[in-house]
Amino acid sequence: ARDVSHVEHGQRRGDGEAEEIVVELVLELLGGCGAGRTSGGDRGIGGRGLNIGLESRGAHEPDLGDGTYILYNGKRLSLDLLQSIDELYRVQESAGFGQNDRVVFCELGAGYGRLADVVLSAMPNAVYMIFDLPESLLLSQNYLTARHPEAAAALYPASAESLAEPRKAGARLIFGLPHEMRAVKSGQVDAFINVYSFMEMNREQIDTYFTIIDGLQ
Repeated sequence: ARDVSHVEHGQRRGDGEAEEIVVELVLELLGGCGAGRTSGGDRGIGGRGLNIGLESRGAHEPDLGDGTYILYNGKRLSLDLLQSIDELYRVQESAGFGQNDRVVFCELGAGYGRLADVVLSAMPNAVYMIFDLPESLLLSQNYLTARHPEAAAALYPASAESLAEPRKAGARLIFGLPHEMRAVKSGQVDAFINVYSFMEMNREQIDTYFTIIDGLQ
């Protein structure tokens, strides 16, 4: 059995089962990518080309959104945060980029921007493009610009001129509608991400998106 005595529960707005999932994911990430693989004695999550340390890089669940969290060594952690960290590691393992590389991420259906938040916090030179429905863009634009006020952002609809060549756009955050993905030039995107929304589409819609994705290479 794994010792979870050092994990304290924070706000109890979710059910107990959800909180236990967070605890287990904390331990899994720390055990698989943690202290044994970080440099400089950082006890946070790190390794394999990235170091998203819970201490050195300050990864934590923010007050913004007022979500459910637990406390681990004084840090606020949530299931969304830990899933996003895990997802970033998985993308990095596949693509092989480094922490300071100027990587252009493109996510279709980003929700409120949880993964983009982790990427911007962990990778100082990364560019993150989000394509989503208008209602979702309102949410992610507000959340991410509030979380990262220092990051230049090209907001929809004024972002149209930044879509074609994100590497030259001068913005770290670029937002657009799904059909505007066609405006992005080939070779401009390093990593395309879709977490959940493909499962909400029919086969024809998915095939159409994969045709667009193929054109980004």
